[in-house]
Amino acid sequence: MAAGCHRATCETPFPHSQTVGPAMLQFSETTFVASMILLTLVYFVHLKRKMSISHLILAYVAGTLGLGSLFLPLSVAMYGINFFSDYYHPYFTRAAALFTVSFGTMLLVRHTAGVRYGQRTPIRIIFRIANRQTFRWVVFFFIVLGTLLFLRIYASLGTAPLLAPDPINAKFYLFSEHKLASTLAVHFLSFSNTLLLIYFLKTRRKDPLCILLFVISNVVLLTTMKRAPLLLPYLYFVVSWVLIGQKLKLKHVAIIGLILLGGVSLWYVGKPDFNLPNFLMVATSNLFVEIREMGRILLASDNQFDYAYGRTFLVGLFNVVPASLWELKNEFYIVRYVAGILGLDYELSGIPRIGMVGEAYLNFGVVGIVLVSMFFFMLVEVVNKYYATLHALPLSRGDKMALMMMIAVVVKDLLGFYVSGSSIFLFIYIKLFIVLFLLFFGGIRLYRIRWVPGSEGLQ
Repeated sequence: MAAGCHRATCETPFPHSQTVGPAMLQFSETTFVASMILLTLVYFVHLKRKMSISHLILAYVAGTLGLGSLFLPLSVAMYGINFFSDYYHPYFTRAAALFTVSFGTMLLVRHTAGVRYGQRTPIRIIFRIANRQTFRWVVFFFIVLGTLLFLRIYASLGTAPLLAPDPINAKFYLFSEHKLASTLAVHFLSFSNTLLLIYFLKTRRKDPLCILLFVISNVVLLTTMKRAPLLLPYLYFVVSWVLIGQKLKLKHVAIIGLILLGGVSLWYVGKPDFNLPNFLMVATSNLFVEIREMGRILLASDNQFDYAYGRTFLVGLFNVVPASLWELKNEFYIVRYVAGILGLDYELSGIPRIGMVGEAYLNFGVVGIVLVSMFFFMLVEVVNKYYATLHALPLSRGDKMALMMMIAVVVKDLLGFYVSGSSIFLFIYIKLFIVLFLLFFGGIRLYRIRWVPGSEGLQ
């Protein structure tokens, strides 16, 4: 585990500050931030010109570097850290450098091996709703199950996070004794909402019962104050809209911005003391924070820790095994591992999102960042090729939008791995569990595509 060097106890200045003056530090930081913002703009132009999954992922990574670096002095202020002081500066610059290594590796894969790998013929499989009634009842089952789980939790607690004096923070301590049940419930509801949106797109029907269940599910999610699960179905819809048009337009950016703004605004439920400086601090502490969080890890440990040598990834892959049955999970589940470095109580706190890059570094150092980034982007290239194949199919707009919604879910899980590391596997497994239910009961069916360009339709 990490050597203890916390901000409250470290008094000796970092050696770097003895050789490099404050003016030079700020000049180099300004240069770095300007370079990262330029990269972000370059990839935004790529998305404006032509859409692909690869460019979409790279644009997010570039945004993490550019916007994350730009707002870093403001976002670290949430923790009382003065970014521009001699003492703290090197930790966050080192964190940014680690993320830059990952970005460069992805670019290399994109322009060399990734392009060749992406030229392979993808698995030509699509899904369709085989039985509307079965599809509806399976989705209803998970909405009702998720709702009942929360009713039981709220009955045990005597309240819900939304009704607490500090709703956003209440979700941590109120759900700490019901972590597994609340995790299952929130993802049952969130993914069911996504499936209902797909149902609406594919059937084009005004189904009162589906609409009622959709509203109930959203209301229940709102009571949890877990913002991402509440807003993700709408984000999937906008991303699918972008993917089907193969171009990012200003209206798409505006709608995505409104969704993110809605998520940040929920922070102020129960907090009447709104002001613009505080709002900017909250906003920058919720978006593109991976560099900041990795910097906090380096600061807390003084960059001295024992490498995990792949054990956090192993635990993440088999996350469904309870910690009570697997001793390794108690120490090397990535959120527990990071909490240990920071001296936090895993059960009662939000754990910093050091992401794929930070987890790779904690396991294998810089070599791990390069290898994990290579593997990650090879997978991105496979999804990109599949997306291009789906987009070329002669389908109705409703069918194509529904397929793009599922691609958007996959893209979000890829970005989720980049943002949260191996802890994302548990959430992927929950979605796969619901999909398997749909397949087993015949709600959806998989079809192998046989289509030659110029033919009348699919075979």
